[in-house]
Amino acid sequence: MPEPKGRWAVPYLSDRTGQPTVYTRRPLQPPEVRFGLRSCLSAGTLERLKLLMAEEDEKYEQYVLRQNSHQNTR
Repeated sequence: MPEPKGRWAVPYLSDRTGQPTVYTRRPLQPPEVRFGLRSCLSAGTLERLKLLMAEEDEKYEQYVLRQNSHQNTR
């Protein structure tokens, strides 16, 4: 079976909260956490969760751009 694409695992309904929840497929690295990225998202609806995931993906793209610009200035 091919490796899933994207940063996120499959969303599920949390037994604890009853809310749609999703985790990143891999743990965040310390610089990603310092940048403000989140590895777990939950929301009242699946539609809202998908919006949060998209927002977090945009933030991740900003992180990648920042990392690349820092590497180019060294």
